[in-house]
Amino acid sequence: LSIQSHPDKKLAERLHKEQPNVYKDGNHKPEMAIAITPFTALCGFQPPDNIVENLQTVPELAALIPQALVQEFISAKEDAATSNDESTKAALRSSLRKVFEALMTAPPETVSLQVSALLARLSSTEATPITSLVQTLYQQFPSDIGIFCVYVLNLLTLQPGEAIFLGAGEPHAYISGECVEVMATSDNVLRAGLTPKPRDVNNLVGSLTYSMTSGEKHLVRPTPWGGGGDGEDGGARYGGIDDGDGGRVGKTKLYDPPVEEFSVLHVSLRQDETEHHRAIDGPSIVIATSGKGEMVGAGDGVGSFNLEEGTVLFIGAGEEVVWKARSHDGLEIYRAFCE
Repeated sequence: LSIQSHPDKKLAERLHKEQPNVYKDGNHKPEMAIAITPFTALCGFQPPDNIVENLQTVPELAALIPQALVQEFISAKEDAATSNDESTKAALRSSLRKVFEALMTAPPETVSLQVSALLARLSSTEATPITSLVQTLYQQFPSDIGIFCVYVLNLLTLQPGEAIFLGAGEPHAYISGECVEVMATSDNVLRAGLTPKPRDVNNLVGSLTYSMTSGEKHLVRPTPWGGGGDGEDGGARYGGIDDGDGGRVGKTKLYDPPVEEFSVLHVSLRQDETEHHRAIDGPSIVIATSGKGEMVGAGDGVGSFNLEEGTVLFIGAGEEVVWKARSHDGLEIYRAFCE
């Protein structure tokens, strides 16, 4: 995916009113990506020290930003390092905005010149994940300003089962790998680089949070879900482990980001294993990502459905279901829901 962010609801409503042909709804678009293969992404701004180091050691990056703005950011970083005052932190964020805006609006001919210089210099240096990514992005989007975003955004590599959440105003780009992505109901995207699609740099720059921290801030760590358990005869009889609150913990993990619109359950079963899910007070969409199996309704009116890689099911609110693995590869499903 491109260098992009998503508007909050207030901005989405304004953009939809002003440009309904581009921003086709008035909703925000928080999203979560759960890796199902090794998955690489750019996610949020790097810590201030890292950005300063890159501005001082990557001459091609520094050449795209007025030196006065670079010095302002360095000074703001030093001030913030010795003060917890909110106004000092705000000044640092404001300074980063100026730096990022200058970068993303650099003249195309200057960008092309500096990209060529960067590639030439990196060709004689030892390969690192960053230099390899620069070369990969150049092959796909030559002379694109988004190439330089690797020096201001965090580079994360997720392993299967790891997840990131991206709220409004957080810059990101998905680079490689496969994931299950869940989001609120919206198509609103503010793009600024690494894309052939229309860009809206001004609104993107104006709506970012400019939070600078480790990429781990965006991680969503799964926890055991108390609504699952092994067995096939309902309620607490489904076994599992007591969660301490009267619930049952089975083979289901819960990814619960800080939004009301969605959470995700991940079920991973070995051959002939089963997992029960209590009734959820809201709708669900399920996708099977590997293996084969079956979903059986635990209540009246819900039948049995075969599952294999790529199967998608809708489950209405209030339905108990049982998942069964029927192959030596087991069964793996993700269930997005709200309640």
